[in-house]
Amino acid sequence: MEGQGTDLMTEPGGPAWRQTTFHPFAQAARYGRGQVLDVRVDSPTHETAAYGETDLLHATAVRAEDGAVTVFAVNRDRARPLPLDVTLNGLGLTRVVEHSALADADPDARNTLGDPERVTPHRVTGTALGDGRLGAVLEPLSWNVIRLA
Repeated sequence: MEGQGTDLMTEPGGPAWRQTTFHPFAQAARYGRGQVLDVRVDSPTHETAAYGETDLLHATAVRAEDGAVTVFAVNRDRARPLPLDVTLNGLGLTRVVEHSALADADPDARNTLGDPERVTPHRVTGTALGDGRLGAVLEPLSWNVIRLA
């Protein structure tokens, strides 16, 4: 049974577990505070019946009061990883603190009573920051949080 308007799934009189949507909301609430930066995305597109041509890559970034930057990025491609290349001029950033992704090889995967941690953010390796450029590869159908300092 699903709680209405919540990010929790429940069994009557039993345990509760987080839906996959819990994680992006929690991460945005935690790291999405500060000055929103101007992010211009060059993305491949996909034709949809309902919305016409739509971007497969979406990204935004926020600079916190302490100067740290968080990049939120979504790869909407169901099959292909997408490269993310961000120019970060003049921000004084020197390292990737963390890159996490919420994704699963099965696009219909969800958290259940039997597997409440099936789809949770996991650490991504290989993300690099150098010479004012951030480079990463975003898994198919993924929500990504990249923290920089």
